[in-house]
Amino acid sequence: MSESDRRQRIISSTPRLTSDEVANRSFAKGVRGFSETEVRAFLKRVAEDLAMSRTHEQELEGAIDSLEEQVRTPRPLSEQELLDALGEETARLLRSAREASDEIRKKAEERAARLVDEAAAAAERTRTEAADLRAARIAEAEARTAELVEAAEARAAGALEVAKAEAETILDKARVHGRDMLDEAKSARERVLGDLVRRRALLNAQIEALRGGRDRLLDAYRTVKRTFLDATEALAQVEARAAVERSASQAEPIDIAAEIAAEIEMLDSGGAPSTEEALSVDGTAPGLDAENAHLVPSASASEGDDGETEVATALADVDSLFARLRAGHDEMPGGVAASGEATDPTDATDTTDASEATQATDAVPAADSGTRLDRTKTATVAAVTAQPGAKPADEWRTFRARAVDPWMSALLKRAKRRAQDDQNALLDSVRRHKGRPTAQQVLGESESAVDGWSNVLREAFDGAYSAGRTATGAAGGAAGDDLVADAAESVIAPLRDRLTVAIDSGEEGDTGGLVERIGARYREWKNQTLERTLAEVLAAAWTRGVYDAVPDEAVLWWVPFEEGRCSDCDDNALEPTVKGKQFPTGQALPPAHPGCKCLLVPAGMLAGK
Repeated sequence: MSESDRRQRIISSTPRLTSDEVANRSFAKGVRGFSETEVRAFLKRVAEDLAMSRTHEQELEGAIDSLEEQVRTPRPLSEQELLDALGEETARLLRSAREASDEIRKKAEERAARLVDEAAAAAERTRTEAADLRAARIAEAEARTAELVEAAEARAAGALEVAKAEAETILDKARVHGRDMLDEAKSARERVLGDLVRRRALLNAQIEALRGGRDRLLDAYRTVKRTFLDATEALAQVEARAAVERSASQAEPIDIAAEIAAEIEMLDSGGAPSTEEALSVDGTAPGLDAENAHLVPSASASEGDDGETEVATALADVDSLFARLRAGHDEMPGGVAASGEATDPTDATDTTDASEATQATDAVPAADSGTRLDRTKTATVAAVTAQPGAKPADEWRTFRARAVDPWMSALLKRAKRRAQDDQNALLDSVRRHKGRPTAQQVLGESESAVDGWSNVLREAFDGAYSAGRTATGAAGGAAGDDLVADAAESVIAPLRDRLTVAIDSGEEGDTGGLVERIGARYREWKNQTLERTLAEVLAAAWTRGVYDAVPDEAVLWWVPFEEGRCSDCDDNALEPTVKGKQFPTGQALPPAHPGCKCLLVPAGMLAGK
C-alpha cells in the first residue's frame, strides 16, 4: 500500500503530540509551582500511553493493508476447481466474508471500547492531576480530554463504517464472481447440448439414408428374384418344347428348304401365315416359323438324316445356352455349328426368343392384324445385315467418347460455378430469414432452378445431341427444350431432395447447424456426384440424337457401355429392336437405369451382329 493511500486513511483521532514531546515538555517555574518530579512522572506515563496507542494503530493499519492486498489480488482458480467447487466455493466465500465481517466488527467494537475506556481513564487521570495543577492547566486538561474522547468515538465510528463497507464489497464481489461462474457453466452446457443436437440430426439423416438404401436394395433383390424365377420357368418351358420338337423331328424329317421357300414367298407377297400354315406339313411344332427360319441351318435341302442331324445339333446348342445362362455365365455363348459353318453368337439366343415369341403369337387368331405386323417386323429385324464399313462395338464406344468428352471440361466448370451461386443464394436466404426457415421458404421454385440449369447444359447437350445425329449420317441439330429440361431436372433433383431433408431437420433456432448441413450437402454433391451425372447426361444426349436421327422403321442395337457390368443392359444387347418398340427390359433407348451410359447403334452400322 502506498504512503498516499495511508495518508488518505489517517483516522482523525490520531494524536497531534508525540510521546517524545510529552516526555520532554518543560514548564516555566513559579514561586508556588508543582513538584517537578511528579509532573515528569505523569508526563512520562502519558507519553508511554501515546506510544502504545500509536503502535496499536500501526498494527491495525498493517492488518487492513494485508486484507486490502488480498482483496485486490485474489488467487486465481483453475477451470476444474471452478467447475467442481462452484457451489462449495460460493458458500465458503460467503461464510468467510461473513466471518471476516463479524471479526472486523468485533475487533472494531473492542478497540473502540478499549479506546473509550483508555480515553476515559486518561481523562480521569488528567482531571485528577489537573486539579492539583494550576487553575489554567485544569481547563487545558479538560479540553484535551474532551478532544481525545471525540476523536476516539469518531475513529471507532469510522473504523466500523470502513469494516462494514469492506464486508459489503467482499460480499458483492463474491456474488458477482459466483454469477459469472454460473453463467459460464450454463454457456458451456448449452454449447455441448447444441453440438449433441447437431450430431444427432446428422446421424438421423444418415440412418434415414441407409434405411432408404436398404429398402431399395430389398426391392431390387425382389425384382431380380422374381425375374430369375420367371426366366427359369420360361427356360423350363422352352426345354420341354425343345424335347418335343426333337422327338417329332426324329419321327418325321423336315423339309427345311421347302419351308424356307414358302416363308420367303409369303413375305414377298405381303401376306401373313395362318395358324394352319404356321405348322409344317410334316407335323413340326410351331417353334420353327417364319420369324426364325433364317436362323435354322440350311446347308442341306434334302430329306433324311442330314436334316435331322442339323435340327438336333441346333436344339442341343440351345439347351446348352440356357444351361449356361442358369449357371450364371455373363459372357456371350459360342456359335452354333451346322454343316461346317460357324453361326453368329446371337443367332442361338434369337432362335430361342423367336421360338417363345412364335408360341405366344400362334395362340392368337391369325386374323389379328397387329400380330401380323409384329411378326413381319421381327422377321425384318432378324434379316438386317451389316453394311460395308460398319464398326464394332468398341469402335462405337471410342467414337462417342471422342465426340462427347471434349464438352465435359467446360460443362463441369460452368456447373460448379452455377452450384456455387445457388449455394450462396440459398445461404443468403437462410441468413436473411427471421427464425428457422423451411425448405419451401428458402429453396425457391423448382421450375426456376430447372430453367437456370437448362441454360448451363444447353451448349454441351446440343453438341452431344448433334454428334449423335451425325454419327448415323443425318444432319446435326439442336435438342428440344423438353429434353434439356429433363436433363437439368435429373441433375438437380437429387440435390434438392437432400437439401430439403437437411433444412427441415434439426431443432428450432439451430441456424448455425443448418448452414453447416447445407454446405456439407453441396460439397458432397459437387465432389462425388456432379461430374458423374453430367457424363451420364451427355451420354444420354448422344443416344437421343442417334434415336431421333434414324427413320421410324430402323432397327437398333443396344450396346452396353461395359459388357458384364449390368445384367439388364446385357439382356437388352441380346437382340435388336425396331425403333419405337421396347427392348427386353422395357426401355425404348438408353439409359436403362441411373448411371447407365449404354449406346444405341443402327443395326446396319454395327459390325459383328
